[in-house]
Amino acid sequence: MKFFFYLNDVNIDNGPFTYVEGSNKKIFKGWNIKQRWQDKELAEIYGKENIKHITANVGDLLMGWTNGWHKGEKAIKGSRMMLTINFVIHPELADGKEQPLSFKIKKDFYDSLPDWKKPVADFLLKE
Repeated sequence: MKFFFYLNDVNIDNGPFTYVEGSNKKIFKGWNIKQRWQDKELAEIYGKENIKHITANVGDLLMGWTNGWHKGEKAIKGSRMMLTINFVIHPELADGKEQPLSFKIKKDFYDSLPDWKKPVADFLLKE
């Protein structure tokens, strides 16, 4: 889950967060052959009306699962400043590969967790 805090007013000209509605559910053949797709390509697959530019005011918070196609638009005029916070319970992928684990937990503490809590911590290195 990601949290985006806009630190200035963001309009269509200064690079809003953009999300392709429905892209988290509809996977197309060859979607994984590259990480960056042109708007034109995504519009042909998902429809131009499903490309959503999220404009907002300073202090506004956007939250969501970003497992669909998303990006920050390139600023044409001005700038977009935001604070992004990621919450993950499993390692993230980059270039199709798991990133090295960097979060640790004491093995004794993990072993003492009730079974229903362990899935949230199962990705942590146990020392």
